[in-house]
Amino acid sequence: MSRASAAAALALGLLLAAAGCGSAGSRAPGRLYFPARLQGLALVDSIGGDAARATLRRMHGKGVAPVDTRIGVYGGEALPTVLYVSHYADSRTASREMRTMVERLGAGSSGFVPRRVFRAAGVQVHEAAGHGQSHYYFARGVQLVWLAAPPDRAADMLAELIGVAKASIPR
Repeated sequence: MSRASAAAALALGLLLAAAGCGSAGSRAPGRLYFPARLQGLALVDSIGGDAARATLRRMHGKGVAPVDTRIGVYGGEALPTVLYVSHYADSRTASREMRTMVERLGAGSSGFVPRRVFRAAGVQVHEAAGHGQSHYYFARGVQLVWLAAPPDRAADMLAELIGVAKASIPR
């Protein structure tokens, strides 16, 4: 590994740690993290900071203003698994952004079809289908989380990500 690659890897690790993420070995119960692997798929790309915020603005408009955002891409499949985690200044703001997202998706103009709402790991999780994938999204404290994954693996990925038994995720 070159010095530049090593420095980039260290910087990414520090950013993930600062964003409340860590390795599976350092995960505190109930705390979200960006695992190196998710259901056997490797984390192949990750962006944060201004680049990730710009991606959110393109997807959602100018009004989305998290303090920090991380986006991780898993696997090399045609439809990769993507994990978005945005951190807001406080839990009220994260909850408000979550409500706005639920309202927009419920309006049906986004290409997503809401499927169900359920509780897992102490949070209310929303599920939607769209663009060939299953999507789970929820607010946890100051974080707003969105997981987009292939339908046949999505529920197991969510269970692994939030640290609950697979049976606790509705199918």
